[in-house]
Amino acid sequence: MFPLTDDIPKCLLPLANRRLLAYQLDLLIKSGVAELFVVSPREYETQLRQFLADYMRSGSITIDLIITDDMVGSADGLRAVSDRIRGDFICLSADFISSVALGELVNMHRLNSSDCTMLFARAAVDAKRDEVDQEYIGMADDGRVLMKVPLLEIEESIDVAKQLLHKTATFSLRDNLIDMGVYVFSHWVMEYLTDSPRVSNVRTELVPFLVVRQFQSAAYLLKAMPALGHRARPLDRVEPWLVSNADSAPRSKSTLPPRWDYEHMCASSSLSEMCDT
Repeated sequence: MFPLTDDIPKCLLPLANRRLLAYQLDLLIKSGVAELFVVSPREYETQLRQFLADYMRSGSITIDLIITDDMVGSADGLRAVSDRIRGDFICLSADFISSVALGELVNMHRLNSSDCTMLFARAAVDAKRDEVDQEYIGMADDGRVLMKVPLLEIEESIDVAKQLLHKTATFSLRDNLIDMGVYVFSHWVMEYLTDSPRVSNVRTELVPFLVVRQFQSAAYLLKAMPALGHRARPLDRVEPWLVSNADSAPRSKSTLPPRWDYEHMCASSSLSEMCDT
């Protein structure tokens, strides 16, 4: 978004006489979030402290600003609050804005014992999309996420693992979904990030990592992600899946332009046969 963000963080850009971050905070508070952390590089500390001070004057909630000197990607932002997170948590990117009910996403996360619950937007056929944001999402007939492959990583063809084909008779590749950068994670994912400093980006590295591990052996999964051994429920295998709630109970109408329609999708990591908690 340069040059708009040359001297101001993206989350403080103005929209309808308010800052983008104000809409995000409103959404989180209305969804019943009790603790809020805003993570930022030090270069934006002064601007964000002033904004948050003004915002909190109109409400009773306390919002903690966490400043980091080493924030290359979104995963670094999560690691900066690792000592403050005590359970499952919501992670939002700086440019997300909608009136979608996050409570529904959290409920879906809990009801399905998910380890990662994602929010996608479904784009119209004629919608203009940045190549960087385009992905192929592999879905089984039952709605499970089997693949999450960025378009830029594809040269001539997409490789499909034999073990994936053994687990599902048929699946479809969708290219009309946009990962909105809104996630509900289980607490063990934070521990995994803390132990994995090379993971820099949540959307392009962490989530695809969880998806691609779903059909690997229990022994390999525990070796690759020791934090799984600290989960509060039995462990089996990583099995990301997603569910569209288009036909479910009424939900909030999106504030995005009419050409975008929201789908709620869960990516669940359910690992139980591997070890005892």
